[in-house]
Amino acid sequence: MRARVPVVLVLFLAAFAATAPASDAVSLRKFTYRATGTNKVNIATGELSEHWKGTSPQLGKITTRVAGFIQRPTPTTLTVKAAMIIVDPGDDVLVATCTGSGTLPIPDGAEDWTCRVVGGSGKFRRSRGQWKLHIDIHRISNQNAVQKNRFDETGSGKVSWSSRRS
Repeated sequence: MRARVPVVLVLFLAAFAATAPASDAVSLRKFTYRATGTNKVNIATGELSEHWKGTSPQLGKITTRVAGFIQRPTPTTLTVKAAMIIVDPGDDVLVATCTGSGTLPIPDGAEDWTCRVVGGSGKFRRSRGQWKLHIDIHRISNQNAVQKNRFDETGSGKVSWSSRRS
């Protein structure tokens, strides 16, 4: 039950952020980052949970939580649907929904996702935009129906945010 709390929290935040008015959004800006992190996948349910830290030239150091689900259309491929929460150094939060596909880490794999901004808090309160990301993923362990992985990730796209906190 404890593992489902982050998923419910992320989905609630994504739904809440999606209801924020989109007016007064500033123009789209370049958004890029590099990151490393770990994830955990429950093989039986497909539940995905990950945490990573990275650096964005536009935002500085960022930390991220991702929660979602994977499906396995073939024995070697996957599709993913997830919510992503990025926190910048000022504790402003950017919320996005993501979809993607890739190859399972047996022992190495890769994924490509598209993330669409649904809102956030602080300077991201009226954000919009999207980015694409690429993940190179490496299996750490596969025990008790839970696979643990480490990964390197790069992202690039266009996202709007306010120059000042709101």
